[in-house]
Amino acid sequence: EELEITRKKVEELNGDKEEALKEIANGRKNLEECKVEFKKAEEGILALKNEFQKSQAEYDKDIEVYQETIRELQDQIGEDGRILPCPKCAQLEETRSHMKEVEEEVMSLKELLQTECVLREQNTKNLHETDKLKKELE
Repeated sequence: EELEITRKKVEELNGDKEEALKEIANGRKNLEECKVEFKKAEEGILALKNEFQKSQAEYDKDIEVYQETIRELQDQIGEDGRILPCPKCAQLEETRSHMKEVEEEVMSLKELLQTECVLREQNTKNLHETDKLKKELE
């Protein structure tokens, strides 16, 4: 575009050679400046392209992580739409349930033991009483 402007000025100055040469030199200077600016713009575009590619790679990695998370979460949803407990939580719940059963069994055995102790005491008393009665009868 700058070159075209310079050509038009040269045509206007058809008779004035010295002025025309100045315009040509000025046009060449402008052309060189444009080349430098164009080169800077190309470098800027290349830098932006590289930055975009980095961002795209990070974005792609994030998408992979999100998709994996979604798959993991989908695996945790039951057929009825409720969230299933994680395997460790399910195992913990099973252990708690078992512990509760054991605790109930221990309490039952403790009650039996207490009953046995009471019965033994009663038996011992009865034996003493029987011995006492035997001695009295003899």
